[in-house]
Amino acid sequence: MSSRPLLEIENMSIAFGGLKAVDNFSLGVNPGAIVGLIGPNGAGKTTVFNCIARYYQPASGAIRFDGVDLLSARPHQVLPRGIARTFQNMELFRSMTVQDNLLVGQHCEIRSGFWGAALSLAGSRRNESEVRRRAVAVMERFGLMSFAHAPVSSLPYGLQKMVEFGRALVSKPRLILLDEPAAGLNPSETKELTDLIRRLRDEDGITVMLVEHDMGLVRSICDEIYVMDFGRRIAHGTPDEISRNPLVIEAYLGKQEPEHAAA
Repeated sequence: MSSRPLLEIENMSIAFGGLKAVDNFSLGVNPGAIVGLIGPNGAGKTTVFNCIARYYQPASGAIRFDGVDLLSARPHQVLPRGIARTFQNMELFRSMTVQDNLLVGQHCEIRSGFWGAALSLAGSRRNESEVRRRAVAVMERFGLMSFAHAPVSSLPYGLQKMVEFGRALVSKPRLILLDEPAAGLNPSETKELTDLIRRLRDEDGITVMLVEHDMGLVRSICDEIYVMDFGRRIAHGTPDEISRNPLVIEAYLGKQEPEHAAA
């Protein structure tokens, strides 16, 4: 692994209406790592993702991707830089087909302008062919080929999740941000998801950062974990270290009376 983190957040803060959602938060994600960001509801985890994706502008601090300032980027410039994202509530085009959703996921790769498309220039045709080839490859990998021309809204929830993963993958990201990827999945689907995340790192070389409440999934796949509470970082370490950390236990379970803690 490189000695320099792929993603760096340094002393970042952001407030909404006087309430600090993220307070002096820092982390580093190394290339090729799977890193978890956990904490109770309202801890500020999704806000951190929204700052990385440039939907929110921090009041202070720095975000760097591969050593380059990310705060100067606009939201539409994040994907071309190599950062893809999935959402808590899937942001799919539900009336569009599976294939069209995967084509939309490659919008930053489509280089032909109006005249190139209108005149069917060779370069435009090659670019379109490559974009469609990549969409087909992802559909085959995710078991979606038989649903290629079906509206996303007609698919079961688990398959819609696969479409969202596929749409993130077709953009060829270096870093993928997964916001509660196991939400709504049954145990069998969660196991498939766990295997998929490992393959993204091991086979595709994609660095993964995930926000997740399924602690079994987090412990099984994460190399390291950052823990937030009330917008602040309260712990960082390996899954074993985090599971034994008293601050983490208190954040999730609340402060206990001595006799209850002993029990």
